[in-house]
Amino acid sequence: LTTMAYSALTGVAILSIMVPFVWVSPTWTGIGLGIVIGLASTIGQWIIVLAYRYGDASVLAPFSYTQLLWVSILGFFLFGELPDV
Repeated sequence: LTTMAYSALTGVAILSIMVPFVWVSPTWTGIGLGIVIGLASTIGQWIIVLAYRYGDASVLAPFSYTQLLWVSILGFFLFGELPDV
């Protein structure tokens, strides 16, 4: 819980500083998507915290590194982006 609380508080602090410069009133669709994204990312982070609580970091680290591969593949197929230097 501490890890998740510090992550959330850091994000709120940093993003709150930027809000006055980029604020756009959200639509109801945007609010709904924001709630869904917030719930999904909270659940995802909680699952990662639990994995590191019960598993060895040396076993879990390779899975974290494969995120770079998956993000590159999804970026190419969904957005036509190629990774650069």
